[in-house]
Amino acid sequence: MKLKWGIIGFGKIARDFVADLQLSNRHALTAIATRSEAKKEALQKEFQSVTVYSSYQSILTDSTIDIIYIATPHDSHMLWSIEGMNQGKHVLCEKPVGINYYQVEQMVQCARKNQVFFMEALWTRFNPSIEAMLSCIEKQEIGKIRYIQGDFCFYKAYDPESRLFHLDRAGGALLDIGIYPIFLSYLLLGMPVSLESQSILHESGIDLQSSGHLRYQEASAQFLCSTLIPSKCDAFILGEQGYIQIESRWHETDAFLLFKEDQCTRYEHQRIGRGFYYEIEECYRCIHDQKIESSKWSHQNSLDLMQILDSIRSQNQIVYPMDKES
Repeated sequence: MKLKWGIIGFGKIARDFVADLQLSNRHALTAIATRSEAKKEALQKEFQSVTVYSSYQSILTDSTIDIIYIATPHDSHMLWSIEGMNQGKHVLCEKPVGINYYQVEQMVQCARKNQVFFMEALWTRFNPSIEAMLSCIEKQEIGKIRYIQGDFCFYKAYDPESRLFHLDRAGGALLDIGIYPIFLSYLLLGMPVSLESQSILHESGIDLQSSGHLRYQEASAQFLCSTLIPSKCDAFILGEQGYIQIESRWHETDAFLLFKEDQCTRYEHQRIGRGFYYEIEECYRCIHDQKIESSKWSHQNSLDLMQILDSIRSQNQIVYPMDKES
């Protein structure tokens, strides 16, 4: 079986994704959809054996395509995911898969109704170093986890042309990069008992920086995301018998360090390609096995993560125009 892929929204992330897609003979890039005529002409020259559409709707009705990868801005993830699944396509949608819990719920219901595979493209979950780190924790290498600290920050001057700073594109630090450290806490500790957060908002309404404290019964976690300051972008997981440092940038890492009993062990797992390869292969496995969701990053996982993000937005009055439709 070879999975035939269609790509909606061909920006930088989609280009990296396609490069990894072409590393496996189990996948074929079949079509790309872009709304830019100039980009369409360039893509036709670059990918001569690939169909390039000038409308997203056209790619969804292409009967040769098995699965759609959606890499449009956040605000249109639900629309094109649901449109694709209603056409019988499997869907891999970039994170955040929706902009609020209601949207993710609608997408999950659509996948179940149509019995098609649907997954949030949270590539970090499938990173081999993260998988190895999880194995160490499951083997109690550092004992019971008591504290997690993660950040994802970079400085970017305000740019009204950038998607990141558009409220109507669901921009801001939280959904774009804050999702990563919050994902790490959820992956290791599950849903928090409570949380406290604070954001620095731009006058447009998007958050330039968000930080917070997630409380669990026997542990806690700190997160920070910002477009106001740079950071090393590493993460720490502290247990009763040792701790793990995930090397920078931790969400796309090749290695982590395990500190225990005055010894440091480095675990390195070189990524194949840019790192999208692993979520691509997960799609293949699930579809081959006729599953509509991944056991590694399930529909419920996406719903839970969005519920945490919703709570942070609610505490800081981060409201998108699309929220009113929920």
